[in-house]
Amino acid sequence: MERYVLCLCLASCLCFLGFVALPLAGPITSLAGAFSPPQLHGYVAQPLQAWLMRNADPPGTCFPSSHVAGAWAGALALRTGDVPRAAARVMTAAAVVVTVAVVYCRYHYVLDAVAGTAVAALTVRLARPGTPEEQT
Repeated sequence: MERYVLCLCLASCLCFLGFVALPLAGPITSLAGAFSPPQLHGYVAQPLQAWLMRNADPPGTCFPSSHVAGAWAGALALRTGDVPRAAARVMTAAAVVVTVAVVYCRYHYVLDAVAGTAVAALTVRLARPGTPEEQT
């Protein structure tokens, strides 16, 4: 469990550094007029989500996707840990859904999702137990 939490924290911190170093607006903001339809409809929580995006989401927090990084960091940490295989499979499936959803819902570009996955892989590598000599 400690390794799982460490991976999530590392992923969040690395993504925050990415937001500071490379502030990019997401597609929902920067490409607002290019989509057809201009806004997604049909979701139960869509009005609340639109309000949050307008009022509480700072522009420039797009690259890398912290949603994807967190989902994959958790999934990868569980896959290498001592947990039931079914739990690891469920978490991996959830990470896939999150990755597709953030792009489909126009919150992130594909490259943001790829970078979030890379951040997750890096955090899992950094959080490996043992000394550097034991890891090689």
